[in-house]
Amino acid sequence: MKTADILAWLEAHYPLASQELWDASGLVLAPKGEVRGLGLSLTLTPENICLSQAQGLDLLLVHHPLSFPSEPDALLSRKERILMGQLSDAGIGLYALHTPLDKSLMREALGSALGLVDLRILDEESGMGGIGTLPEPLPLQEYYDRVKSALDLRTMQTARTAGNPLIRKVAFCGGSGKGLLEKAMEAGDVYLTGDLSYHSYENGVFFNFPIADIGHHASEAPGMKALAAELEQGLGIKTCYLDSEDFSRLHL
Repeated sequence: MKTADILAWLEAHYPLASQELWDASGLVLAPKGEVRGLGLSLTLTPENICLSQAQGLDLLLVHHPLSFPSEPDALLSRKERILMGQLSDAGIGLYALHTPLDKSLMREALGSALGLVDLRILDEESGMGGIGTLPEPLPLQEYYDRVKSALDLRTMQTARTAGNPLIRKVAFCGGSGKGLLEKAMEAGDVYLTGDLSYHSYENGVFFNFPIADIGHHASEAPGMKALAAELEQGLGIKTCYLDSEDFSRLHL
């Protein structure tokens, strides 16, 4: 399949004009020839480049851009040069699809995984995050157990809040969503996201508002799996989800 046909499909469904100003979504490196298959991954890794080469996947679509021009980082620049060299040597192209996906399929897929209905946008201004309703209210601890099971979490860090309240409305954001905590407190009974900080938990305790870190990787994997299925059905091309390592998972 021609790269231009794949790019046209992506643009029709996830237009690059919808990305945040600081984002770096789009075609990073064109494949050397026609595309026999697509590989999808949250993050570009040397392992996924090798897997793509072995499986005849000529274009890798990742969620996380290699770097952000608006936020120069020397270490990221070094990593980018190494990975781009490996891609070029393998003849594999690279496309990053970040915030355009966050504002659509990522929300829908995570909301579904969390068992929610009546999904809406959490922050209308940015289009990020989601708010949904449980079909039946559940005690907080029981809902936490269901979330751990649904996302295959060994552990889940939560704020120490009093009681075991009934949960009806769930605010959530895939990836890193600590910046939406205030919106979540206004809209939901609990907030689920990744990359929460010390001060996020401090605020949860102070306001007695339940928050839980469901992990950057675990909260975004459902969206990438859903995108892989969409691409295979929409384009009729071999598509493989290459699950990158959950780098935040503890190894003891």
